[in-house]
Amino acid sequence: MQKLAWGAACGLALFLLCLGGVLGVAFPAHMARLAAPVLNRVIDSAQAVRPGALAFAALVLAKNSLVLFLVLAAGPSYARLKGSFFRSRLAACLSKVTDLSVALFPAVILLLNGAVLSWSVLLFARAGVPLKALLGGILPHGVFEFAALVMASALAFCQPGSSFKDRMVFFLQPVFPLLVVAALVEAYISPVIMAMLWV
Repeated sequence: MQKLAWGAACGLALFLLCLGGVLGVAFPAHMARLAAPVLNRVIDSAQAVRPGALAFAALVLAKNSLVLFLVLAAGPSYARLKGSFFRSRLAACLSKVTDLSVALFPAVILLLNGAVLSWSVLLFARAGVPLKALLGGILPHGVFEFAALVMASALAFCQPGSSFKDRMVFFLQPVFPLLVVAALVEAYISPVIMAMLWV
């Protein structure tokens, strides 16, 4: 897979996220079959545990961090494949295959996130939740969460063969702080805004 410039990689990540959103709304019956059982289990678990806001923020942070860690850590880099064990041509061939696999995983994550989000909004809107309340419950933390997702995916697109260490530095510096802010906003601010807008 040819390396992309950072701007093009971010654009591709945003496009895939939006494409997922379109697919989620275009095929609600399919989304219901795929996503509803998972969402029902999550809701049942949350009601059984009834975590406080800080525990909820920690759970959200752990889930989002794990997903983006996997987006950045997926697949071996060219540097790890190249060496005395592999001849350079074999290493280069395997590198192209792994670079493609490293890019496919974030693409699937972006499509799924967009699809689940748009389908959920459609579902709640049909159930009578005001659209402004839905947006108030999603946008405050979604800005940070989706920025982290787009950045992590863009790095996988534009530098698929980068070293594991470089990807982890990227995870710890720009991505993880965004996830911390997103989790805190989701736990403490988004519900307040959603309640204020629910008229």
